[in-house]
Amino acid sequence: MTPNPFVSIACITFNHGKFIQQAIEGFLQQETTFPVEIIIHDDASTDGTAAIVEEYARKDDRILPLLQTENQYSQGIKPSTTHVLPRCRGNYVALCEGDDYWTDPLKLQKQVDFLEQRPEYALCFTNSTIVDEENRIVRPSRLEKERQRDLSQQDVLSGLVPPTNTILMRNIIQDAWATFPNIVNGDILISALLTEHGLAGYIDDVTACYRIHPQGLWSSQSPRFQAVNYLKTYLVLLDRFKHEYEEILMQAVGSGYENLLGCYQK
Repeated sequence: MTPNPFVSIACITFNHGKFIQQAIEGFLQQETTFPVEIIIHDDASTDGTAAIVEEYARKDDRILPLLQTENQYSQGIKPSTTHVLPRCRGNYVALCEGDDYWTDPLKLQKQVDFLEQRPEYALCFTNSTIVDEENRIVRPSRLEKERQRDLSQQDVLSGLVPPTNTILMRNIIQDAWATFPNIVNGDILISALLTEHGLAGYIDDVTACYRIHPQGLWSSQSPRFQAVNYLKTYLVLLDRFKHEYEEILMQAVGSGYENLLGCYQK
């Protein structure tokens, strides 16, 4: 294990055998002035992903593999917030799933420098490219113009969520994970909790690639599964933030019920 890591890289993966090596190489290629730990959670993959993670861990003691024997995601358990993030020991945490990857070897250094100089920010993020299974560019910019700026909590709860694979966040909300053990699509939840403590800062760089493919952790799930968990997330957000953002969140909850009803009608 890395002694006293300053940054923890949190990676969740499932059946990413075709992609996980590229993700790990992106972690290992980071050029930093501080120690880094890499926590990789494999959710009982059936395609050899776990073996690849184990092989890298044998060669590099910065990598801590967490290998499940039963799939957690299908049980409504979010691996990142339940298994990975509570284990992160760094002052900062970077997020990247096993089918995405980083392209800028200075990503972490730039982001740490940004946050170290700006205590009023709780996290920072960048832009990314969207690619397909073969690394072909689908879209050169993942972020629409309205997300290419600093974001507040109201922005996040309105749907302007920083792309997860570009985030570096202060490790300040560890105690919150136990409160939300079964939120599957936790990206908006993470950003909403963090922006209680400060802004989400935007760095105008492209540092990563977000991959679209049929086996994606979210995209591979059924429309009903997606609708149920979207609604579950926004009901949790409504309960937590209703005093300040009730109108915004009620609209999202209403849309969630409409989507779920549509799934049952089909």
